[in-house]
Amino acid sequence: MLSIEVVDTLEKFKQLEPEWNEAVSRSRLNIPFMTYEWFYSWWQVYGRKNEMLVLVAREGGEIVGIAPLMRTRVTLLGFSFKAVTFMDNYHSERNGIISTRDHREVMECMFAYLKNSPYRYNILILHALEKDSPVDAGIRSALFSEGAHVIEIKDKQSPYIPISGEWTAYFKSRAKNVRSKVKRVCALAAPLGGIDIAEYSSCDDIAKAMAEVLSVSKRTWKYRNKTAIANDKDHERFYRLLAESFSRNNWLRIWVLKIGGVPAAFQYNLEYNGIMYSLKIGFAEEFRHISPSKLLASHIIKYCFDGKYKEFD
Repeated sequence: MLSIEVVDTLEKFKQLEPEWNEAVSRSRLNIPFMTYEWFYSWWQVYGRKNEMLVLVAREGGEIVGIAPLMRTRVTLLGFSFKAVTFMDNYHSERNGIISTRDHREVMECMFAYLKNSPYRYNILILHALEKDSPVDAGIRSALFSEGAHVIEIKDKQSPYIPISGEWTAYFKSRAKNVRSKVKRVCALAAPLGGIDIAEYSSCDDIAKAMAEVLSVSKRTWKYRNKTAIANDKDHERFYRLLAESFSRNNWLRIWVLKIGGVPAAFQYNLEYNGIMYSLKIGFAEEFRHISPSKLLASHIIKYCFDGKYKEFD
């Protein structure tokens, strides 16, 4: 029989660390955005305006499901609602409920608990679910069984490159103008002092890596639009904490392309379970005519081919 444990404080959350990632590794959502490190980093920065409501399903003491939820307030059509949502915001790439066994049973147990719990709310928002996955199907089934009215809003799907074969063959298969642009970047950068690409992955690298990432971020078009990492101290802190926690597991990969020694473009990536996830990218506006991001992307995709990764996401 399943039992539900409510985790509603950071101290209780920390106690789950030894079990959380083990449960993730046994689930269909074995992705970096569901790890303990991701949610711990996120909550330290963005959790202060919300109330933690993590539901942990256990059977015989073993975790069989985790719903990383929180209570918050949302405004829709000008009205304010009490809401239960995932612990997320627009920095969260994907979400879901961790389930290590029969998805429907775990989901039904969790949503039945929510329905009958003392936690009052008007709306349940589950953002960035993996469409048509067993987890998605389990959530739908559980909600319908509880008599919930479900509204689905489709979002954009993240593009990805499956990695198979050799880099040389893959690069030759690209359009001629794509290959030409990569060569053009090197030619345009040569008079400016040439190109150097630095890779940062260890804890000792983080201070330098983040300084260079923020240097580029402050010179991007996103910075003018106030959507860059460097526009908000909370965003800076989140990506710094994330780098610190992910580097301890060798899951961090930050690349910075420099032209004449000056940081010109970056990719902030996470390496997890054989997949390279490109989380944040940016290039400095003064190098727009050179297109440094194209060369950097080519370099990283080649790295994935050489390293026998499964996918570049």
